[in-house]
Amino acid sequence: MRLRALISALCCLTVLTACQQTQMADLPIKGTALHSMDWDVSPLRANYQYAFHGAYSSKAMKERVGDHYFLSWYDDTPEQPVTIVMQYTQAGTASEVRSCTVKYATPRDSSGRRKVSFLFVKEKGKNSPVVQSVDGGRPLDSGSAPHVTVQIPEATKNGTTVVRLNSHADAGDVLSWRVDIYRGDSKTPRKGDTLKSFLWN
Repeated sequence: MRLRALISALCCLTVLTACQQTQMADLPIKGTALHSMDWDVSPLRANYQYAFHGAYSSKAMKERVGDHYFLSWYDDTPEQPVTIVMQYTQAGTASEVRSCTVKYATPRDSSGRRKVSFLFVKEKGKNSPVVQSVDGGRPLDSGSAPHVTVQIPEATKNGTTVVRLNSHADAGDVLSWRVDIYRGDSKTPRKGDTLKSFLWN
């Protein structure tokens, strides 16, 4: 009987840990041409089809060419504000660190997995409450690197948030990045709420 209880507790702990895991996936889109159907490049074709989903014209497809980063995180405190900060360096800016902040200021309906897509695109797109066309403003610290802050509106608080950064055309490919998730009033991320690329120092 004790063994069954122990196994159940370990299974619940494993599931809970898996649910709370923060993940980042990157997808570079170099052009609008789809790869062939050959088995060795079929994963690339699938990635391109995912990135171009809903883009029904060549102009719409061109607006999605660039570096795509998909953040998946578990919101276990929906009553508290959450701030997500992505810092990054680009090929054309040497060691300059740029950043983007996504703020969930209003309480969410329930806990659950949420997604933020950071799109570093070459073409300028249309503005909307969750689509930024130009890097500007000030970073969280006292530095002077370009910074973008996105306030999540009520309508998208439970869906995927898309942040469009048009710095790719001027500053080139993203070379390194770091993402921190700050929950509530905490000034430091919890364990597991910080992700960074291999080249981030």
